Formats: sequence, structure tokens, C-alpha cells
Amino acid sequence: MKFSSQTQHKTKPKLLHLLLSLILSLSLIIPMFGSQPLKAYAADGDMGAENGGGGTGVYDGGPLSSRTGWIFYCIDLSNNQVTPTVACTSSGPIVDKNGKSLPSSNISLQSRYGITASGWQIGSDWGPPHTESGEGLGNKVKDYMLEDGAGGHKKAYNLIERAFGQSYAEQWYNKEVYLVFEPFYWYNALAGSGKQIGWYCMTSYKWGAFHKRLGCPETGMSYFKRYTNKVWPTCVKLDGSAETAALGYSPVSGAQTNTAMATKNVGAGIGIVWNDDNDAQTTCDETKQPEPHEPADESTGVYKIVKSYRIRNLDTNVLTDKGTYVKTDSSPKISIEDESEYKLIAWKTSTTYKSDISSIKWESTVPAVHKQSGTTPTTIEMKAPETTLYLSGWENVSTTGLKEPLAKQAALMYNLLRKVDRTRSSDLPSVKLILQKK
Repeated sequence: MKFSSQTQHKTKPKLLHLLLSLILSLSLIIPMFGSQPLKAYAADGDMGAENGGGGTGVYDGGPLSSRTGWIFYCIDLSNNQVTPTVACTSSGPIVDKNGKSLPSSNISLQSRYGITASGWQIGSDWGPPHTESGEGLGNKVKDYMLEDGAGGHKKAYNLIERAFGQSYAEQWYNKEVYLVFEPFYWYNALAGSGKQIGWYCMTSYKWGAFHKRLGCPETGMSYFKRYTNKVWPTCVKLDGSAETAALGYSPVSGAQTNTAMATKNVGAGIGIVWNDDNDAQTTCDETKQPEPHEPADESTGVYKIVKSYRIRNLDTNVLTDKGTYVKTDSSPKISIEDESEYKLIAWKTSTTYKSDISSIKWESTVPAVHKQSGTTPTTIEMKAPETTLYLSGWENVSTTGLKEPLAKQAALMYNLLRKVDRTRSSDLPSVKLILQKK
């Protein structure tokens, strides 16, 4: 017992010491996870460290995914903004870390096309442009917009209808306009010296120019570089697609300079959503076969289809014009087809529209510049600056001075040879020779 009593007497101070050490350790750790940031001071200003999501370089007053929002609008195929600019935050209001609203003079929600939003709404259904760890969510936003929504329409369609009206929603559906997103964000801005100068809210387009005026390094301040010159310019960016290339934008990745952020024709901080669920316009109207005719009324859009018909006589090699037919309002996706009697000879797209095409001089009268061309049926998708698809076709060839069975045989032989190598009749002397011997 005596030994036991002495042992307990010696152990109490050790337990008390361990307990005090544990309490002290917890008192140092707990503030790191609390709502109030632990202040830290740097030589170039008060940069209080905030919850950083695993050491991502977020600072008190710096960019956070919760301090983000969106502007959106529509542009046409010639790269012009055609609607007002609408703004909404990702979640809460535009306030500083203390909940105080930013002065309106410090908020610039202007699109890359120069049109400023008149105000802003709080919250969006599709969330912020990036995660707290710096993962861009542009593709997820695009996927969300192309999901089926109310009324059997895409969510992008419904958003455009609510914001700009049904006419623009229909134009988006027909690929006559694109829906454009730009993220904006706000934080306590830094001068070139690193001194905090107040809270500002802008898109990356405006932030680039603002940083340049402040004298900040081209690739951003060391504190916020990851966010202001890497995450934010590229969290919603242009895809490497023909649609966006036709608009003159270039996809970007990685850290960007302030100059690049402030340049219109660089795909930094901008994302485009186009309808990917539009059926192809066909060139043949089955109800009007076999006579020459214009394409069926299956779509609307800014593109035009010009069909020219002609007949070639095998005996004389003379071409006869059978007319030109036009559809002036087609969607960009077009299915080029053979018809029951008129077979496709060639097709070309052009940047120029001309309706009075002479079918017998088709090759020389279709306007340049040709962007796409071919000699076989296919499905194409036209893109700005293309405006018009030109088609040339002729009927099963005719003959003169021949018995009906022989004429049919000649026509069948001619079409068979065309299917093999698409060679024109003028290059087929063997056909004429056979007919002459008969």
C-alpha cells in the first residue's frame, strides 16, 4: 500500500502536465477550423489566412467559390451580342467578408462585347464556376444546360426564354444564336505593391485590365495568382470546336497574363453553349418526288440551300436546265441526298448567297469562297462565315433516236458507271460507241 500510495503521489503531476499540454494544443488548433480566420501579417500588407481548402492559397479577403457569379447573354453567328447582359450570383449577395455590400462603383459586370448588366439576381441553379480547390466546372455547367427541362425543352432554352423571350430561345434551338457565360468574382483587390485597396467585383475580362492599371505583375500577385490568373480565366472557357473557332476565339489553359485576360478574342473566362439536339434538314422533300423541288420545310435558321436541276442528253451531250429551287431559312445541319430520278453531281458551300444559278453553267456560276465540297450524299454542318449550300443534280440521262429498251439500258449503264467513280458522261466515249454500233 505504501508503494502504491507513493506511486499515485508521483503520477498526479505528470497527468496534470499532460492535460494542460493537451488543452494548450487544442486551443491552437481549433481556431484553424473556426469561422474566424487566423490573422497573419506579411511585409506587403495584412493578408489574414482564411479557410483555404487544403493549402490552396486562399487568403482573407481573397477569391472564394462562394464569392462568384455569372453573366450570360446571346451572340449571333457573326460574333455580335444580340441580347442584354443578365447577371446572377452563384449563391449569396455581393458582399465583403463582413457582410457589407460592395459599392456599385466597384462592381463592373460588363460582357466581352461591351454590354453591362443593369443589375443582378442572387443565386443560380447551376452553381459556381469552380470548386474551392480550383477545379473548373465549365463542362458541368454546359452539361446542365443541355439537360431536359420543363416543357420538354433543354434547360438552356428555358433560361433564354425567361431572360430574353421565346424568339431568342427558338433561335438558340435552331443554332442561329449561342448562349454565352462569363463568370465574375469579387475580393479585396491588391495594388502592385501588394496593399489591399478595397473590394471589387468584375469578370476576368475586366479584372485583367484593372490589374494592369494597378501595376500588378502580368501573371498576377503571388498571393492570388492561382485564382486571378489561372483558375478564374479558365474555369469556363471555349471548347476547341469548329463553332468557337469560327467566332475567332482561341481556347486557353494554365496561367494567363493580365493582357490576355483583357483581350476580347481570347477564350479566357467565357463559355458557349449551343444546341446539340437538332435534327438535320434534308435536301429532298419526299412528297414532291420525282419533280424538281425546294427542300422540305423541316427547320428554320440563317443558312440557305440552293438546288439546281439539269438533264444531260447522251447522244448530243447537251444540258437542259430544269430550274433552281431555294430554301432561305435552314438550320446548319443538312443531310445532302440523292433523289429518285435526280442524282447528286456535286455540292459546295459558300460565304455568298446567289439565287439565280444557271444549272447548265453550275460549276462556273456558284459563288466563291467554297468552304466545304463533295460529290456524294452526306450530312454536313455549316458554320459562320458560310451562308449557303449549293447543290447540282441531273435526272437519269435522256437519249434521242433510240428505242425505249435501249435508252433505258444506256441510262442504267450510265448511272452504274457514275456510282463507281462519279465520272461525267463527257468522259465516257465507250457509252456512245456502244450506242452507235447498235
